[in-house]
Amino acid sequence: YLDKGHKDEHSEIFAYNGGLFSTDELLDSVIISDNILQTHIKILSEYDFDSEVDVNILGHIFENSLTELDEVKAQLEGTAVDKSQTKRKKDGVFYTPKYITKYIVENTVGKLCTDKKLELGINEENYYQEAVINKDGTKKKKTAKQIATEKVAFDSLNAYRDWLLQITICDPAVGSGAFLNEALNFLIAEHEYIVELETKLFGSGLAYPDIENSILENNLFGVDINEESVEIAKLSLWLRTAQPRRKLNNLNDNIQCGNSLIDDVEVAGEKAFNWQTAFPQVFAKGGFDVVIGNPPYLRIQGLQDAYPEMVSYYDKQFESAIGNYDIYVLFIERSLELIKQSGQVSFILPHKFLISEFGEGVRKLLAKDKLVASLLHFEEHLVFEVTTYTCILTLDKKPKTDLQFSFMNPQKIQEPFEWTSLSYDELTHEKWNLLSNTEINLFEKIHQQPLTAKDVFSKIFVGLQTSADNVYLIDGYIEGNVVKGYSKSLNCEIEIETGLMKPMLKGQDVSRYKALENQHFAIFPYNINTDGKAIEMSENEIAQKFPLGYAYLKANEVALRGREKGRFDNPEEWFLFSRKQGISEVEVPKIMTAEIANYPSMTFDNGEMYHATTVYSFVLKHPSELAYKFYLSVLNSKLLWFYLSNTGTVLRGGYFRFKTKYLYPFPLPEIPEDADSFAQKADLMLTFNEQLQTLSEKFIRTLQRKFEIDKLSKKLESWHELTYADFIKELAKKKIKMSLADEAEWEEYFLAEQTKAKQLIAEIDRIDREIDQMVYQLYDLTADEIAIIEAS
Repeated sequence: YLDKGHKDEHSEIFAYNGGLFSTDELLDSVIISDNILQTHIKILSEYDFDSEVDVNILGHIFENSLTELDEVKAQLEGTAVDKSQTKRKKDGVFYTPKYITKYIVENTVGKLCTDKKLELGINEENYYQEAVINKDGTKKKKTAKQIATEKVAFDSLNAYRDWLLQITICDPAVGSGAFLNEALNFLIAEHEYIVELETKLFGSGLAYPDIENSILENNLFGVDINEESVEIAKLSLWLRTAQPRRKLNNLNDNIQCGNSLIDDVEVAGEKAFNWQTAFPQVFAKGGFDVVIGNPPYLRIQGLQDAYPEMVSYYDKQFESAIGNYDIYVLFIERSLELIKQSGQVSFILPHKFLISEFGEGVRKLLAKDKLVASLLHFEEHLVFEVTTYTCILTLDKKPKTDLQFSFMNPQKIQEPFEWTSLSYDELTHEKWNLLSNTEINLFEKIHQQPLTAKDVFSKIFVGLQTSADNVYLIDGYIEGNVVKGYSKSLNCEIEIETGLMKPMLKGQDVSRYKALENQHFAIFPYNINTDGKAIEMSENEIAQKFPLGYAYLKANEVALRGREKGRFDNPEEWFLFSRKQGISEVEVPKIMTAEIANYPSMTFDNGEMYHATTVYSFVLKHPSELAYKFYLSVLNSKLLWFYLSNTGTVLRGGYFRFKTKYLYPFPLPEIPEDADSFAQKADLMLTFNEQLQTLSEKFIRTLQRKFEIDKLSKKLESWHELTYADFIKELAKKKIKMSLADEAEWEEYFLAEQTKAKQLIAEIDRIDREIDQMVYQLYDLTADEIAIIEAS
């Protein structure tokens, strides 16, 4: 009866209406057994129903419920959950925390309100007028001027209230309603502020009756493709505004289910959504005042197979639909169509569009009409639990010459911070590198070099691509003419002939000026000819020459044939790698780098090593040892780091990708006359790092042998950074106790080895600084320009 109400001689139930309590035939048909109720009713009864259900809690419940429903469905069907295909993943649903919604609302709705109050001349000081008291204790009559001033102030407040009642705010991907709830709170507070000023003016204020209902009906709008989201959004707004014995607002006209991007019924079916038809009262006035939200993050590849007609529609209808774009760029474009000329848009979304190829379309759109007012860049700091790197993008249609940007940790978003200006003259469809004018000038100077990495290197290539690393990659060692090691695919120790194996490096094996040592091997079913080209072995050749290796491959044949949906299920290819890149011209001198690093981590390989996809290699067009050592020193400099960290994509923890497309544009000089001095210092760096490596490994072997430790802690691996007291504490954690005599003996040994290590580290740091200074001089940088790089 909560929907329509009920009254009899025993009780009365108020009709709350709104749709929340309307009949649901499916739900009403569910019969729960007494046994289940008996088990769970006590738990339910322990809940404090007097407490308010916060919208943030509701949002998290909704977000998690999407995953749980997929798990329950899979359990009933007897299948495993494909995490990439869950409803949450497919719809790109991520709940936005309150500190983000608060900032966005305050800096869009709040900014419009501030501007309107300034326009109307509403100044708090005008409303704080103390009464003048006569000698007899009576209030002195107000002068005509005072009365006129009060009337102007009162009229301004009324005008502001009328304007406030007409402002329109929309979230086009409303989700559980977090942004609309924040906007609701803000508007309620503004109306209370008006009453407060009226009270200061006259001693009492006129509170607008049922202001929450008026805001829900006239100010707030939302759309979502997910029906459950729409219902949760309505519920969250009802929970915030519900009052005893007051009907709930019918939100069906304001919060609607539909595809915010598609209005064609033939493409989107019943989810097709025409904004002008859905909200005619809004578009009769030119559109929304504010569009805010957290649009879905979905790469178009994920939609291509399931919804090809939608993808085709997007490609034709949206200027920003370029390459392997993400759906959120379409929401940026659509939002600009939804606001009036004086309106504002503010979204939290991934900042990858700033420098990615798929962002070219939306960058062109935004730069052409100078639409970005500000961009708050969160760098590697995460807002959501998933690894998505975001920013807050705020747009408007006002004329402007500069874009305002700032880099910050989102947790400090409510603290004061400074904006940096970037001229729109610097912005096109090309990558947007957010730099100050000083940094832009520095970049232009760096780009004066005659070459780029693409000119200098014949190729920068990724490692072996097998599509079955757990089969092909073996952790092990050489003993005689076989490699002995562990196979992850078979979960056992194996032996394979060395002739079928190549020494293999992974990302963690490659670091700055490190002497390369492999602990991994790769089964390599190819022959290398005199030109360095990899030629496929036949199955018969492998069987004849390498019977152990062939037996191992046969044991994994089903898995190998099943790679990439059975693409290798044929007699000629089932044992080969999935890609041919990175298998030829590998056994040559090259510079190597880990794919992901938080500083330049390059080293030199004389041509012995192969590597996985987590490593990239650089091969010179005109190779010589001098050239390799010279460019190694330049690529390991702070200058490269400054360049890459301002042009690449930041990852969690401040890491960057050292991939081909990020490294090719790096400006490089021709080999100078004093290249020998660079090469000598690079050799010293390689030598001292090898000595430090040898010293550390010897100490660790002694430690493990003496105390029979299988695996060291991270701190023990970096033993030379510990005090001796901390070293003893770390051993104690491994349940190792020493006598006083042993402690004294070990202290002497520890301190002696630590001194050697620190001396080597000091030399490495000194030479590293010298190389940086030489690189700065090579690029003809001034002291001020060097200071910018050092500070970064």
